[in-house]
Formats: sequence, structure tokens, C-alpha cells
Amino acid sequence: MRTKRSITSALFLFGAVGLIAGPKADTYANAPHGWDRLPHAVVLVQVPFPHSCEEDAAAQPELAAQNYLDGARLVLLRPGSEPEVLVPQFDSAADPEVSYDGQRLLFSGKREKAGPWNIFELDLATREVRQITRGLGNCRQPHYLPRQFMLVAMASSPTHPQPSSAPSGEAEIEGKFTFQSADEAWTLIGFVRESSDMRSEGSPLPVTRLYSCRPDGTQVRRLTANLARDFDPSVLPDGRIVYSAWRRNSFVRGLKGWIDLFAVNTDGTDVMPMCGNVGKLSKRMAAAVPQGLLGKLVFVESDVAPWDAAGDLATVDLRRPMATYAVLKKEQDFVYHSPSFFAEGKVLVSRRPRDGSASHALGVLRLADGEWTPFFDDPRYHDFHAKIVAPRAEPDGRSSVVDDHDPLGTLYCLNVNINDLPQDRQMSAGTARAVRILEGVPASGDVAARDRGEEPAVPDGAVRRLLGEIPLFPDGSFQVKVPGGVPLEIQLIDEDGMNLRSCGWIWAQNRFYQGCIGCHEDRELVPDNRMADALWEPAPTLAPPETQRRTRDFLHDIWPLVVKDCGECHGPTGAHSPRLWQTAPTGTPSDRAAAREAFLALMVPEHPDWRDGKGRYVVPGHARLSPVIWHLAGKNTARPWDGPAASRPAVSMNRPESSYPVASLKTWVEWIDFGAAWDAGRDQASSGGRGASEKDRSGDPADRN
Repeated sequence: MRTKRSITSALFLFGAVGLIAGPKADTYANAPHGWDRLPHAVVLVQVPFPHSCEEDAAAQPELAAQNYLDGARLVLLRPGSEPEVLVPQFDSAADPEVSYDGQRLLFSGKREKAGPWNIFELDLATREVRQITRGLGNCRQPHYLPRQFMLVAMASSPTHPQPSSAPSGEAEIEGKFTFQSADEAWTLIGFVRESSDMRSEGSPLPVTRLYSCRPDGTQVRRLTANLARDFDPSVLPDGRIVYSAWRRNSFVRGLKGWIDLFAVNTDGTDVMPMCGNVGKLSKRMAAAVPQGLLGKLVFVESDVAPWDAAGDLATVDLRRPMATYAVLKKEQDFVYHSPSFFAEGKVLVSRRPRDGSASHALGVLRLADGEWTPFFDDPRYHDFHAKIVAPRAEPDGRSSVVDDHDPLGTLYCLNVNINDLPQDRQMSAGTARAVRILEGVPASGDVAARDRGEEPAVPDGAVRRLLGEIPLFPDGSFQVKVPGGVPLEIQLIDEDGMNLRSCGWIWAQNRFYQGCIGCHEDRELVPDNRMADALWEPAPTLAPPETQRRTRDFLHDIWPLVVKDCGECHGPTGAHSPRLWQTAPTGTPSDRAAAREAFLALMVPEHPDWRDGKGRYVVPGHARLSPVIWHLAGKNTARPWDGPAASRPAVSMNRPESSYPVASLKTWVEWIDFGAAWDAGRDQASSGGRGASEKDRSGDPADRN
């Protein structure tokens, strides 16, 4: 039988915020009420304990799974009153977010059990509920965004000159843009939207991304373009959105990928990491807390995937987030959940026993010493996702030049040779000759239609399609126009067309100039004050028609080469190891089963967890590190900074010809550098197979606004 530890009351020294009373919650009241002396009312989420997800926790291996809030309810704790259930007419209600004036409450809810999650706003004085999102599928985790000031292009021409004075509410800036007055600034709502027709990279879960809209639900805009899952957004004091992003664009940290913290502007521009490659695999539920100069970012981290994403607490300073990671609270017996701002230097945060023997209780934690003081616990429910109901400062407004009607954005870099890598991993200037831009295409959400029997041994990442390649300028700079708002990967390539360095999924919002200083540069340093060579020239455009965006996969591109060039030695009757396939005695190109055998023989590593991201003969995304390329090229193509790989011997092909054909080698290199996909045509989330993109598919009303 599960038991609950006794909870003591907490003492605080401020006055309470008064709200009208509603239906009482059927909770066990702690005696005396720990919340009676709170400075403000608190709203929280409750789900029954034990939860069904707890019993099936082992069946949820994904780091980013989140389905435990079906059937949840919102509860209001007012000092001096019994707990009150808010919006009891909803089947499920969760994700509370209090307005800046403390008078309204955003939440996600389902009116019926089988219905979708939508975003609603509750007037705390009148208890009136207003629906915001409609027809967008599941929408969760709403938050109030700061005001957004739009910089709008001015349509000036010799025949239609601009008036001598700007229109009312606008002021001309440098003759190029108009600037909205404070009265005309947009007030925005942010939320997380699930795209059920897109499958997360390497996972059966649907893609989730950040979106925004006006308070009436219009002007829906997608803000992020990750190919896995973006979630847990909250607003920083400077007006940016901090959120968690599940990254699975490579296997270097294992098959589950990793969840890291990022910050992005409210129009989806200038996405930046907020923590870096430190700490545990999963970082979630970040909250900004004032303390000292700029405050701290408190978040939950874990190396495993518990049903509720609970874990240890860690922090970074908002002043220097990339250099100040520290563990705040790590206990052998407890895990923590959903921190949020309470007062300067303090957070509301829930915790439960690590072994799951009791439910989450709610308390206040001091950042200075990590002391956690409980004040509310109903042993029949998990009590978490708490927020104070009180006025708070509205973050600074943000300006934006994003124009969704412009199909292109611009990427530029000042010098790809600038980085903060250790000396033994430095790449000398001139090693990278060109930039390759790849488009990431989301996989189809029709999981049931896929042959699941082909999947377990080799994880399937996103399909990458070539937008084009451009040479670097002598100073290492480049500038290029690309399709706006789509996932992109930048690869630096050498004289042989092999990938040297690459990035995770990024994007350039429509009409926006998205810039980088270098390639994995120190983000605390400003660049030299000089004009990059690339910026003197007009930016080339890499946005070919959909049908001309080339991809590579094993089934269509590599298998015919294997049959033709490798079958004599490595086919069913070959005398050389490894034997790539046995199924088809003739090894015909149309034999899918034989092709799959050969694919697995090249890909499956000795350690099937892919912990180092390397297959047996293929390293997805890195042709230069792949032994099969060494074999075909007759040399080790690893670079000096690649460690032990650079000193491994290459086994040359036993060919009467002097060398392997250049065109065929290029196909192999592109297949691996594009991610080593098995069948690109099967998985793309578009009706056009290997030649269509996310934009073509969009019957998505959000992407049309």
C-alpha cells in the first residue's frame, strides 16, 4: 500500500489576492492550510494518483512523451479558502498561465474526452471562458507574449511617392520601413501545436512546434521548424521565448536523441542555445527567476524518461547561460517537477519520491541554499504545474520584420573559421571550400502504413534534400537566400564534396536576415568589426523547384551501385567479407529484401544502441569518417581533428581499374552526408514522394496565415 509523507505548513508574510469563489475541490485539506499565509493565490494542475502512465512507464521509451494530462483539472488555492476546481465543465484542463495584470488565465483544455486540446482564456473575476484556437488540432502550453511591433515595408515608387508625413500611428525609419506605435502593437498568445500528419524524426510521435496568434485566434504563425518536438515554452524577462527542443538529427548521444534549451524571438527569429552540451540528456520545464543582476533559469533535467519528465533541478545564469550551468537540487530519494516563479530567489516547484511511492506535493524552493518547504499536498492527486495568481512585469516588447508573404529568408555567416573548439579540433582556413544547404523534410505521420518490420535495427532520421552549394569567400563568409521557415542544415564541405562541419536544424524566417558569426563560435564574444566579403555581393538564391531538390537513399541510389560494383566480391557467391546479402542469388536491383540485408550489413553497429552515432561501415552524416568510403576511395578520408579515426588503415577495393568512378563515389558520399536514409520516398510528409516538401503538403491553416 502506498503511503504519503506528512506535509507541514509554510509561513509567508504578504497579503492575499482576492478572487470570487467557485465550486470546492474534493481534496483532502492539509491542517492547518499551508497556503493560508501565501502572498498570493496559486493555480495548479491535479491528476489522479496513481496515474495510468505510471503503471506503463516502461513502455514509454521516448524522452519527449507527454500524455499524462488527459483528465487533468485546474485547482485554485486562495488564502483563507478551500481549494476550488476551475472550469469543471471541461473533461481535461491543464497548462495554466496567468496574465501580466493577474486578472486572466490561459489554459489548454478539452471539453470532451475524445476532442482535441485547444487554448482558452478564463476571466478570473467573472469566470467567463473564451476559446482562442480552433481547427488546428491539439494545441497546448499557452503563454502570454510581450507586445510585438511590426516593421512594415513601404511601397514607395517614383510614380507613387510617399506622403510627406507618415500615416497616423507610424513613424518613418530610414525611408525603408514604418514602425507601429504602441497603440497598434500586436498582443500575442504563444502555444505548442501538434502536427498529426508529421512524424517526429526517428520516432512515432507527432511533431510539435511553437506557434503564435492574436488573442482572437487569428494571424496564426509557426515560430519554430524543428523536425522532432518543441515544447515547454516560457517567456524570459527580455521578451524572448525559452523552450525545450528534442533533437534527433544525429545519433551522437544515442537513439533517444537529447532535449536541450533554446531561446527564440517572438516572431521565430534568432534561435539560440541557452545551455550548451552540458548536463543530462533531457532539459525541460525552464522558468526564469529574478535573482541578482538578471536572474537565473531553473529547469528539470534527467538522463531517463520518467512518465512525468521529473528529474533533478539545475540552473544557468541569464547573464551568461552558456558558461554557468550548475546542479541546484539532486537527491537520491526525490525528483522535481515544473518550477515556476514565486518571488525573487524563490520558485514554486513540485516533488515526489523517486521510486513513485507517493504523489507530487507542492512547495517553495530557495535558490540560495536549495531548501524546499512544502505547503500543499493532496495524497490522492499529483499536484504540479503551479503558478502564482498575481500581477507581474510585462517583458520588453519586440520588433519584427518577418513577412509571411515573402517566400525567402537570408542566411549569412561572417567567417566559418571562427569557432571555440579545442586546439586539436581546429580546422585550418581554406579547408572548407563551399557551403551545402540541405532541407529537412518531415516524415509522414501515417505510421500504420509503414513497414515496422524494417525499423528496429536502424533508426530512421529525417530525409534531407539538396537546395544547393555555394563557394565560400576568401575570408570564410557566405550569404544565401533560402526558402523561408523550413528546416535547414548547413554543411561545410571540402574539395571532395565531403561534409566537414554541420549544424542542427535551423531556419530563416520569411524576409529575415539570419546571421552567424562563425561555425560553433564562442557566443560570449563579439566578432571583429569588419565588413565580410560576402555582404558586398548580392546573395545568391538556393530555392529550386520542389521536383529539382535532390535527395539520396540506399534503396534507389546506392543499391544499384552495390549490385553492379560490389556483388562479385560481397554478394551471395562472393569470397570477400563482409557478405552483404544472401537472399537473392542474382542480386537484382529490384529485390527489396536483398537490398535491406545489404543496408543492415553496412549500417548496424556492433553496439546496437548507436551510442557514438557510428554504424559498422557508415557514419550517418559523415562520409569522411565512414570505412565504406575509405574502401571505395582507396584512402582514409578522415581529418586530423577526427581523433583515432584519422590513423585507421583503409582497405582498398580489389578492382582491375585504377580507381572507383568519381560519379559513383559522389553518390555514395552524398547518401551518407545526407543522413544515410534507407528509403527517402516512403517517409516524406508530402504527396509528391521524393520530390516534394512540407510547404507543398500544407493544407495547414496555420501555415497559410
